[in-house]
Amino acid sequence: MPADSLPELGLGCWQFAGTFGFWEGQAREDSIRTVHAALRSGVRHFDTAQSYGNGRSEQLLGQQLRRFRTEFPRQTLTIATKIMPMPPHRIRAAIETSLRRLCAPYLDILYLHWPDSRCDALPLLEAMRAAQAEGLVRQIGVSNFPPALLEQVYEQVPLNWVQCAGSLLWTRNLSCTLDFCQSRNIRTAIYSPLGMGLLSGRYRTTDDLPKGDARRSLFCFQEECRESWNGLLDTLLACSGRMGCTPGQLALAWTFAQNVSVVIGGARNKLQLAQNLAAKELVIPPDTMSELSVAAHNLERDTPPRQDNIFGHIW
Repeated sequence: MPADSLPELGLGCWQFAGTFGFWEGQAREDSIRTVHAALRSGVRHFDTAQSYGNGRSEQLLGQQLRRFRTEFPRQTLTIATKIMPMPPHRIRAAIETSLRRLCAPYLDILYLHWPDSRCDALPLLEAMRAAQAEGLVRQIGVSNFPPALLEQVYEQVPLNWVQCAGSLLWTRNLSCTLDFCQSRNIRTAIYSPLGMGLLSGRYRTTDDLPKGDARRSLFCFQEECRESWNGLLDTLLACSGRMGCTPGQLALAWTFAQNVSVVIGGARNKLQLAQNLAAKELVIPPDTMSELSVAAHNLERDTPPRQDNIFGHIW
């Protein structure tokens, strides 16, 4: 794929305010330096959520972007955040809260984050459309919606964006979601291209992760996935060795090669950000692409059918 047709690299900001057992121990100074380095390296798409540290991620991001408002004016940036399902009448106040934290007059993208079967998504999306008409939000989207629900809500409410997980670790429903969006001119944002860091090749079993790390509960460590998970890591390590890059960079390059609009890559420090940026320069040979995709398919095949998202969230 030509370099000028590659997806944009965005900076995911969940790790700046770890929660639910993910990204514990993140140093605030590392987060600040990462935002600064991202701006200076040409990153212009920033993705956060109200639920990331109960607003701490939004707050840190907003404060740092404001520091650079002269050098990088607001209109040159894309700021995306997410709200969880809530009573529709509360959505405008929730948006105003995000705007204050992000030090911004408007949001470029507002996602409805995670569906909830106890809460009809359509009234929430209509309330988001009202905020869009008012100018508080430029575009609206959904995050982590399964294909059937995505199709259902799109019949009622036009969407500008769809966000979902996509990586060698998680390919379930990726193709059908991307096909759906492409046929309707919906832009796509893919998160967790590094499989929450598991595609670094360092984590074969839960024993390789710190105690208390929420990633220990992920599906790839279950008994039925053990063989295909290790097979994927073996393939990733062999292919990255041949290409002279890190396993994580190759995994990220695989996601860049998918037909998406933006790849949201997290980085806990400047070094990780630099490695992510370097991955955009990788061109994966067709035979290597095939090897990686087969290994990812094998893991998807062994993943329990009940697992319809990377986290095991029951919607």
